[in-house]
Amino acid sequence: MVTPVGIGRDHSWEGFCAGRSGIAAVCAYDASQDPVRIAAEIPDFDAVFAEKVRLPFRQRYARFTRLALLAGQEALDDAGLDLDKEDVTRIGIVMGVGAGPLHYMGPVEEAMRGGCAGIDKIIDHHFVVKTMFNAPASMLSIRHGLEGPSTTVCAACASGAHAVALAMAWLDGGQVDVVIAGATDSTVTKHTLLAYHRAGALSSANEMGASASRPFDRDRSGFIMGEGAAALVLESGQHARRRGAESYARLLGCGLVSEAYQLAAPRKDGDYMARTMRLALADAGIAADAIAYVNAHAPSTPLGDAAEARAIKAVFRDKVCKIPVTAPKSMMGHPIGASSAIQIALTAMSIRHGIVTPTINLDHQDSEIELDVIPSQALEMPVPYAICNAFGFGGHNACVVLGR
Repeated sequence: MVTPVGIGRDHSWEGFCAGRSGIAAVCAYDASQDPVRIAAEIPDFDAVFAEKVRLPFRQRYARFTRLALLAGQEALDDAGLDLDKEDVTRIGIVMGVGAGPLHYMGPVEEAMRGGCAGIDKIIDHHFVVKTMFNAPASMLSIRHGLEGPSTTVCAACASGAHAVALAMAWLDGGQVDVVIAGATDSTVTKHTLLAYHRAGALSSANEMGASASRPFDRDRSGFIMGEGAAALVLESGQHARRRGAESYARLLGCGLVSEAYQLAAPRKDGDYMARTMRLALADAGIAADAIAYVNAHAPSTPLGDAAEARAIKAVFRDKVCKIPVTAPKSMMGHPIGASSAIQIALTAMSIRHGIVTPTINLDHQDSEIELDVIPSQALEMPVPYAICNAFGFGGHNACVVLGR
C-alpha cells in the first residue's frame, strides 16, 4: 500500500489502525485562491521511491505510474515470490486506473493557448509514456520480466475491485498461476480539483482540514481528492501451498453490476448496490449471515453514503446493526481508481490480524444511516468473512468477498 496515511504495508496499516488522517492543505501547487484547498497527498513519496525502486530517469514516468511501481515492488517483496524460480509466462498483471494522466490535460490546454513555444515545453518526447493509461501495468511487466497476460482496467472509483475480479477470473480459468493485481491514481492538481468541484463532488470545507472527510456523518459535504496505489499478489491455492507462501486471506467471490443510471450519481434507493453485494456473496458461496465486517465505499458524499447504507441494510436486514462497518476514506480521502485496491488490501489485513480500522470524523452519525459504523478507534475482533464495496462514477459497481 502507498497511501496518504503511510508508505508501505506496515506504515499504512499502523496509520489506518491509529485513525491517522492524510488530509491537509494542498502542497503540490499554490491553491490559496482556489475553492478547494485541501487534499490527501503522499508526503515524501519521491524520496522513498528513489530509495526503494531505483528507476533510472524516473521523471520520465507519470506519478500514477511511479506509485504503481512502488506498490508492485513492495507486494512482490512481501509475497516472497522468487521470480528466478517461477514460470514468468504464467504471471499476469491487472492494474486499475481511474483518472490516470488527466492532470496533464490542463497544462496542455494552457500551453496551446500560449502558442508553439508553450506546447514544446509540455509535449516532449516523454509525453506519450507519461499519458499512457497502461503504463503502470506495462512498466511492472518490463521491470520484473513478467510475460503472462497484462492489461489495464478503467472503471472510475471501482477500478481496483474490477482489476481484482478480472485477476480472479484468470486464476479460476487456469490461464495463470499468479497475478499482480491492484490500482493507482494521482489527481491532486489545480485543474482536476476544480473540475471535480464544479461537478459537485468535492467538499470545500477547507477550514475543517483533516476532519473534512466525514463518511456517514450528518455534516458530510463531499469527498476529498487523494492519491495512492495498492498491489496484491494473488495466486491459486495450489501454487501458494507449493511454494510455502504465507497468505493474508482468501479471495472468495466478486460481484459486478452496472447501474445504467447517471454518470455522476448513484441510484438513491441503493437497490443496484445491494444487488452487487448479493452477487458477490453468491459467487463466494457465502450466506450474508456469515459476513462479520463491511469495508464501505463511503466517499463522504450525501447521496453516495446514504445509498450505500440503504443497500447494506437491504442485504443484511435484521443483522445490519451487528455488523461493523468502516470507511477508510475518512483518513485517506478518495484516491479515485486506487481506492478500492487499497480497501481490499486493508480488508485482507483486517482478516489476518483480527482488527477493524476505524472511521474518523464521525461526530454525529446521520440519523438515516442505520449502520454500526465503527468510530474513532480500531476494533479487535475475529473476521472470518468480510466484504469490500466499490461504487464508481458511471455506475460501475463492484463488491469483493474475502475470507480467512
